Amino acid sequence: MWYLEEYNPLLAGSIDGTDTLPHDHGIVRAINSYYSLKKPVISSLTSDSLKTLFIGRLNENTKEEDIKNVFSKFGKIKNVRIILDIVTGISRGYGFIEFESEKECKEAYKNGDNIKIDGQKILVDYERSRIMKNWIPRRLGGGFGGKKESGQLRFGSIDRPFKEPINIGENQKMPDISRNQKYSDCWRDYLFKKAKESKSKNDKNNENISKKDNRSSSRHTIEDKYNHSKNHNSRHSSKEKYKDNNRSRSRERRLSKDKYKDRNRSRSRERRSSKDKYKDRNRSKSHDRHISKDKYKDLNQNRSNDRHYNKRHRDDKYDKYNNTKRKHTENETINNNKRSRNRSRSKSNSRHHHHSHSHDKYH
Repeated sequence: MWYLEEYNPLLAGSIDGTDTLPHDHGIVRAINSYYSLKKPVISSLTSDSLKTLFIGRLNENTKEEDIKNVFSKFGKIKNVRIILDIVTGISRGYGFIEFESEKECKEAYKNGDNIKIDGQKILVDYERSRIMKNWIPRRLGGGFGGKKESGQLRFGSIDRPFKEPINIGENQKMPDISRNQKYSDCWRDYLFKKAKESKSKNDKNNENISKKDNRSSSRHTIEDKYNHSKNHNSRHSSKEKYKDNNRSRSRERRLSKDKYKDRNRSRSRERRSSKDKYKDRNRSKSHDRHISKDKYKDLNQNRSNDRHYNKRHRDDKYDKYNNTKRKHTENETINNNKRSRNRSRSKSNSRHHHHSHSHDKYH
């Protein structure tokens, strides 16, 4: 039995890691795919990937508290998450546990596999998506494990390790198996080893660069001294030239400023004189207005007097007219009264006369 140090979908698809051609479409898809770790899903579930374990083959009814109760004997648990289906909300049968330290995580990895939770044996492995080199998940045709019915089993992990190759046939090749690959967590040691090697290479490169810089600096010191003296003289002369140029420019600027000052002074004088003219004109206009106002006042007073006189005269006329009218009406009433009296008298006389005539007639 041996295990993969870095993920290879072609080797993971064969039972002994000797295949040179893919035997199913999933392996072809995994070879042609690229898995980006810019936005991993697990980063939102756990903070440290080196202290995180993968738990598989969980019962649908298993809860996070049940997993905590079982794994709390190995150490302090920081976080537990069970992955649920987005549509149904039912458990997908796997989750992640994060411990406080790597030591506790390692102990749970060694002693936690095949523990029963809710009557079902579970699978315990390290989280690989953020750590293992060239990792490709199951949804892209990679991963580990699988079901026999699917025909897409993946080997090289604690769940299904590689078998020792016996017969090498066509389209097969004997793999190079190191001693370290006999352990299920060899891929983590391989990762740390590669990280140390890359760090040492970077340190060596930095040392070489610093040595080259020192050599180049020692070479450049003599040239710099010579160039410094040469440049100093040239700079000094150029500085004097620039000083003269700046002096002449400053003089020209001063002269131009004086010209502008004189021009502005003359303009200000003209403006003042024009303002005085306008002031005199406005004063004369205001005087004329006052005179015209006085004239209009006199006229208005005369008019008002005329109006009052006309009103009085009119009132007198109306009074005379009313008095004459009154007298006329009084005279008319008197005459009318006289007439009515005369009529009544004449009527009474006529009646009396008629009565006396009739009396004489019969007597």
